[in-house]
Amino acid sequence: MSDEIKISGEPLGVASMCRFVVDRPVFANRSYYFGTAAAAAVSPLAKRLFEISGIGSVLITHNAITLTKYAPDPWPFVGKLIGAAIRAHIQSGEPAVPEELYNNLPSPDELRRRERPDLAALRVRPQRLDVVAQEPVAHREGDED
Repeated sequence: MSDEIKISGEPLGVASMCRFVVDRPVFANRSYYFGTAAAAAVSPLAKRLFEISGIGSVLITHNAITLTKYAPDPWPFVGKLIGAAIRAHIQSGEPAVPEELYNNLPSPDELRRRERPDLAALRVRPQRLDVVAQEPVAHREGDED
């Protein structure tokens, strides 16, 4: 690979998003999303990108960085700043995402367990309502719950 770092911007279907493809791996065979500047403080690359005014989120993948911006500046203007930040990062030799940050991600199974509530704990006893008055109707002997 030559020393020149080639980066191309690819507008996406959403005007606020653009992907920047780099001619070499940035975060080899992995990806990491930073939704805020505070979250990006631990990533040298994401931190550099959030320093650009108007950047709202950063997704770092194998050889591409997808950004969302909320500023009105056009992508060609912002893209020059983004390209410079990516080049500076690559030349620094720092990792895009610290290894320990990536290694501490929860497993897919752990994420699935977090998303599923304990249905037994959430058991709700249905209540019959009088449609007209919108008040609970007393249960009579023999009524089902």
